[in-house]
Amino acid sequence: MEKRQRESFAWILDYMDRGVPRRFWRKEPIPYAQAIGEEYFFLLELQVFGGRKLPIGQRIPLFLQEQQRTVVVLSRIYYEDLTMEARDNLKQVLIKIIESNEQRFLGIMNSMGLITPKLHSYELLSGIGKNITKKIIEEREKNAFKSFEEFEERTGVNNIKEIIAERIKEELSTKQKYKLFVR
Repeated sequence: MEKRQRESFAWILDYMDRGVPRRFWRKEPIPYAQAIGEEYFFLLELQVFGGRKLPIGQRIPLFLQEQQRTVVVLSRIYYEDLTMEARDNLKQVLIKIIESNEQRFLGIMNSMGLITPKLHSYELLSGIGKNITKKIIEEREKNAFKSFEEFEERTGVNNIKEIIAERIKEELSTKQKYKLFVR
């Protein structure tokens, strides 16, 4: 039996202290947030307890014991369900997630391979074509990448964190045949 995937931490995309989405209508408004999970990039709706205001981009634990809990997950949502504020904040929050999990993303970058005989995983990243893919593979074979700065210096690719964030956003917002980061 396969273990069910669930997020341990989420990053706040939008917080509404008096806002409740239509499908959770109640007489009394409840503090509500939209967030993105750190590991699988699930988009989540959260109910906030204790009158706490959650700043955009804050990392919060999701499954604490009841007396320590500050939020509860109401449901997973789709990109289309995000507020405009959450959509605007998504890329910057993704960059924060990527920066705080640099070794995880470098591990992914160091292990990317062919998807089909003519298509490499790197080519799914915006601005990376066959020539740059060839350069990345040559450099990776010499030594695994140890930091984003080293990746950028050795391959000539600029702003790799933004490129990864853009790909994650694409995978969340549109139907993709091949997914690199989102589950």
